[in-house]
Amino acid sequence: MKPIHLIGVPLDLGAGRRGVDMGPSAVRIAGIGEQISALGYSIKDKGDLLTPLPELRDEQDQKKKYIDDIASVCTRLHDTSLESFGFFACAADLEDELIAALGAESVERVIEAQSELPSLRRFQAMPQHRGTPVRQQLRRFLGTRATRKIRTAPRLVEALTVAQLPRPLAGLAAALLAAASGAA
Repeated sequence: MKPIHLIGVPLDLGAGRRGVDMGPSAVRIAGIGEQISALGYSIKDKGDLLTPLPELRDEQDQKKKYIDDIASVCTRLHDTSLESFGFFACAADLEDELIAALGAESVERVIEAQSELPSLRRFQAMPQHRGTPVRQQLRRFLGTRATRKIRTAPRLVEALTVAQLPRPLAGLAAALLAAASGAA
C-alpha cells in the first residue's frame, strides 16, 4: 500500500488575521498521523514547505494581498506533491531547465562548440527577438531547427555539474538511486 503523504503549508499571507500558519502544527499535535495509521494506512510526513513571512514582504496590492508570494507557494506545493509520488516535472521543458541551470554564457559556449553561434546571433538580431530575455531567446533558438534540440540537449547535460542539476533531474536521480539501493 502506498503511504499517505502529509505536506504542511504554514501560510497566512492574504489571511485577514495572523495564526492560520499554525494549522500544520495543530494538525500534527492533534495526532492526525496516528489516527490515519490506526485506519491501516502508512504515513509519510514530508514536513512543512518554507513560506514567506508577511512582516518581511511587501503587500503590493490591497485587494490581492501577497498574490505573487501565494502563487509561488502554490507552485512549490504542486511540485512537492508530484515529487512525493515520483513525478518530476519541468516548468516549461527540459531545455528551459538546462538553460536556467547552466546560465546563458555556458549555453552559448555549447552552441559555439556546435559551430552555431553565428546562427544564434542572426536569430537574436531579428526584430521579433530583440529585447526578449536571453534565456527565452536561447530556448526558442534550440527549437528552430529539426535536430538542434536532439543534438544540443546531451551537450547541455554534459556541461552540468552535479550541483547544477535542475530540480526535476535531481529529484529523478535521487529516486532512481534510492530505488537501486533498496533493490540491492
